[in-house]
This record gives sequence, C-alpha cells and structure tokens, in this order.
Amino acid sequence: MAKRFTDSDKWRDPWFRKLKPKLKCFWFYLVDSCDMAGIWKVDLELASFVIGESFTDKEVFDAFNGRIKDLGNGRWIVTKFIEFQYGKLKEDCRPHQAVISCLRANGIEYGKEPNPPSKRFTKPTPEEVTAYAKSINYPLDGEKFCAFYDSKGWVVGKTPMKNWRQCVVTWKKKDIDEGKLVEKKPHTCPHCGSKDFDTKLMKCLACNKLAYAEPKAYRTPSNKSPKELIYESLKEG
Repeated sequence: MAKRFTDSDKWRDPWFRKLKPKLKCFWFYLVDSCDMAGIWKVDLELASFVIGESFTDKEVFDAFNGRIKDLGNGRWIVTKFIEFQYGKLKEDCRPHQAVISCLRANGIEYGKEPNPPSKRFTKPTPEEVTAYAKSINYPLDGEKFCAFYDSKGWVVGKTPMKNWRQCVVTWKKKDIDEGKLVEKKPHTCPHCGSKDFDTKLMKCLACNKLAYAEPKAYRTPSNKSPKELIYESLKEG
C-alpha cells in the first residue's frame, strides 16, 4: 500500500473549499489512485462507482483548472504531484529512478514540459451546428449533420474530427461546387462600394444615397431606366 504526503492546508485553500463535495472526493480519489509519478489511467466509470457520483471529463477539467493535464494516451497527470511528493527528482537517487522511468514510459522527459495534447474535441449540439451554419449563410440541418457524424464515430476519413466548424464550411463548399447551393453575393452600393446596403429601401446606409440615383460612372447604355437596371442587378445577385 502506497503512503503519500497530504497537504493539511488544503482546507484553507479557497479553490478546494469552493469545490462541490463530489469533486473534493474525486480529488482525493485521483491523488490516491494515480501511480508514483502522479499519472492516472482514466476510468471515470470506476471513479463514479467508488464515489457514488457521476463525472464527465469537462466537469473535472473545469473544476481542477490546470491541476491536471491530459497526456493524450488515455491518462491524466496531476501536474504538481512530483514536486509535492519528492521535490526535485535526481537521476542518481534510486527511489527517484523508478519515478523517472514511469514518466518516460508515458513519453515525458523529467524537467521538460510534456507535449501539450491536441485540443480536446467536444461534440457540438444540433442547435450549435444550425446556428453556426446560419452565421455563414448556409441552410444546414444541425440534426442531419450530427446524425451523420454520430454514425461515423466523429471521424473524417480515418482521422478523429478536430474542428466541426471547418467540416460545416467544407459541406457548404461541396454543395456550392455540386450546384446544390447558390451562394448569394452581398449587395454593394454603386456610389461608395459599401456592403451596408438595405435592399428593401434601395438605400446605402453608409453614404445615405439611393441606389437608383446613380453616379455617371455607374450608368450603362440601355433602353431601360436606371431603377430597372438596379432591380435587375439585385435580382441576379
């Protein structure tokens, strides 16, 4: 049975004091269950069974606020565990050698910052997808998007998805290329070129001029009136 130091001042630490009771229990479970290097093989199901409360990755990381890091291999490390338990590790100290070996087995060279893991991917909700698609003028059904990638395990080809927003942009571009979506070009003012243009009033909100009061450079030889030309250009756009 491993015996470890504990910090009796934690009860006066505002961070620890404000944790929910179940997260206090999770912290105790984590520092007791991790190995000699402070590395814990992630098993939230077992932790939930032992503590009697359910936990999510996001909930734990948000609450512990930098006190743990994801090593990206199904393991987390308590960032200050080694410093608190051993102080500075020494290669010629036999007890420390086992700790250093444990770190190396997980791709960490002592004294060097662990390589930061790739940003944790969080699945979007259908509402988030629909809202983002709307912001880029793409009429995408968020339910359809999420159902599609749920069926594929949220991978793109054989690579785990990293950025779902980029996938939405890719879907939009594909629909445009295949002719399923016609991208409307923003209307611009014929006087000043501003895109801040009210198509209902036929008026530029930047220079406050009406579209059909055309400058000379905008006029083209035609048997149609300037106003008819403007309406046609807006209809085509």
